[in-house]
Amino acid sequence: MPPPRQNANVTKDCIFYKILRYCGSKAVGSPGNFLCKTKVSDGTATLPKRTYSPINLFSYSPHKKAAFTLAKGDTHVAHFVDVRRVAFTLAEVLITLGIIGIVAAMTMPSLITNYQKQRAVTQLKKSYTNLAEAVKRSELENDTVANWNFAQTGKNFFDNYLSNFINVSNSNISKANIEYKYLNGSDCAENLCTTDSYIVYLTDGSSLIISRNLSSNGKVISIDINGNKRPNIVGKDFFSFAITQNDGVVPFGYGNFSWPDLNQNFGDYDRDKITGTDSYACNKDKRGFWCTALIIMDGWTISKDYPW
Repeated sequence: MPPPRQNANVTKDCIFYKILRYCGSKAVGSPGNFLCKTKVSDGTATLPKRTYSPINLFSYSPHKKAAFTLAKGDTHVAHFVDVRRVAFTLAEVLITLGIIGIVAAMTMPSLITNYQKQRAVTQLKKSYTNLAEAVKRSELENDTVANWNFAQTGKNFFDNYLSNFINVSNSNISKANIEYKYLNGSDCAENLCTTDSYIVYLTDGSSLIISRNLSSNGKVISIDINGNKRPNIVGKDFFSFAITQNDGVVPFGYGNFSWPDLNQNFGDYDRDKITGTDSYACNKDKRGFWCTALIIMDGWTISKDYPW
């Protein structure tokens, strides 16, 4: 606080305290000046104690109108409003659409392929579960698979062991030359493709193809996960299992069930064997019947090296 002043009879206009400065303007802004007067007490003039509140000085309220003083000679205030509207030009829109199209063309095939793989695995696992459950339920009524009669036609085998435990939509004896292809693209020449296998169409849209081979220790049952719809290719929508005396429902080629002269079995699970150079291997250059085993080995997934 400054020392008391003499000359008590005089009221002095006080001092301007410039709080804020507007650079480059001659006008004095509204928050910049405050007027105060001296207090007179017993012939002694004192200045009031100066206090500053940062809240009052620098706070803004939208309900208060801004006040200002015009510079000398000014008669009005000019408001500059940018009335231009922002928009894209036709060229910019076309370039953007072109970029989006290129990105879509690069990514869509991969997305579609991944979807097809996931869908195939989901349907295959469901069909396998239904078949395995039907076999288990049939064993309760028809003794264990070790005592089943596998030396009968596909129709008789289905009627005797599975028909009561699978939801069937329609069934028929297939005509010769079912239009299935191997994984390598050549026409399927297997027994189930060229002779009278028994096809059972299920309520979920899939179909069972029961081979008519008269083997005494097992029966090949293939699953077309989408019925007669394309692509009808082994390893993509067509997968083969076998119901065997020793192991029940297994992927085609597992164990010792096969026609020895055709070397159809891979034995125990061996990835190198299953994806190798044998004619039934899950290889883009082979028939692809062992692809069912490969999917199961990989935890019901289609791995990156799968020959899709």
